[in-house]
This record gives sequence, structure tokens and C-alpha cells, in this order.
Amino acid sequence: MNLFSILLIAVGSVIEVLGALYFATNMGGDGYAMPVFIASIAAGSMLTMGGVGWHVLQKRL
Repeated sequence: MNLFSILLIAVGSVIEVLGALYFATNMGGDGYAMPVFIASIAAGSMLTMGGVGWHVLQKRL
């Protein structure tokens, strides 16, 4: 696997996990937990899918 695709997948996964941890620890707090959770899942998924797409693209070229 390409190092760049591994890096993108790892960073995306870390962002998703950090967003889930923030949501779990601040559920009854200030009301920002759900938007931060949704944004972190969206951003992490985009990075992860970008890494997978980059891997597939490098295999095809």
C-alpha cells in the first residue's frame, strides 16, 4: 500500500475516534457535542475514503 493512502486512512480514523470520544464525554454539556460528532465523522470519512480512493487509483495507474 502507498504510504500516503495509509496516512490518510489513519488520520481519518483518528479523527472519527476523537469525535466519538468527545461526543461520549460531553453528551449532557453545552450542546455542541452532536454537531462536533457529525462534523468529525464526516471529515474522518472523507479522509478515509480519500485514502482508499488514492490506493485504488495508484493500483490502476
